[in-house]
Amino acid sequence: MAMEDEEACCGGDGCCSAGGCCAAGGCCRGPSCCNMPHGKFVLFPTITLTFAFIFSMITLMIPRFVVPAGHQGSYYGAGFWPYSANGPNVPYSNQEDADQYDYPDYYYFSYDQHENDVYRKTAMSFGLVASIVGMGTMIGLWPITCHAYNKTARRTIFLLIFLTMVSQIFTFLMFGTEYCNIYSCKVGPGGGISIVASILWIAGLIGVAKIPAAKQKQQEASCNSAVETAVVPENGRAATITKTTTTTEMTHSDGSKVIETVTTHPNGSKTVERTVETPSVLAHAVEK
Repeated sequence: MAMEDEEACCGGDGCCSAGGCCAAGGCCRGPSCCNMPHGKFVLFPTITLTFAFIFSMITLMIPRFVVPAGHQGSYYGAGFWPYSANGPNVPYSNQEDADQYDYPDYYYFSYDQHENDVYRKTAMSFGLVASIVGMGTMIGLWPITCHAYNKTARRTIFLLIFLTMVSQIFTFLMFGTEYCNIYSCKVGPGGGISIVASILWIAGLIGVAKIPAAKQKQQEASCNSAVETAVVPENGRAATITKTTTTTEMTHSDGSKVIETVTTHPNGSKTVERTVETPSVLAHAVEK
């Protein structure tokens, strides 16, 4: 559809895909339409938060959130889940530590230590909160592209994203685990993805804060008032049809008049109004 046809139909706001017309205030005539009441900017936080949720979920699934220093290319590392820790043997720092374990020369990190680690449990809890709350917030934000959200709704989404962002950042409590105290951890694949997710949550938070208020909606009655226009195909080209009104006046031999007003609407329907004026009515009008 040509730009001039869109402007003729909707004042530049775009038309419904099925042929209806979207008025410039959020009112839709005809089939359903999406006229983005908050503007096209809402696409930025919507898409950003979708990717943030995806990366947040991937962070939970990767077993190597942190890796021991000097072993980044190996399979050693530790993640959120209890049995995701695997580290190389390291020499004991003193004999007292050596006497506590069955291995006389080297320290071997066990799964039990990682399972019961408070920092691991806390980091995993924040990771779950980030994914669950983030998913709900992301789904709740999707309809804003086509529906108007009031200030309370936008503020609620903002606060939920803020909670998600903080939770994602707190997944780095993994660096406080016993595993990292022993091996001097560095960021692993899972930690790197968590950094990306945190940045995306922050970007989405800023985007939601910048969403403008929705355009003021018009009532359907106001949409149908004045001149109605629609775009329909005519010989392969788009043509503009305007609501037309035709008035016909007929005078009979007895002096009576019949006034007929025919209104043709863009959808093809017609409204007919007839008024009959008798000679007595006309004479009374002349006397006045």
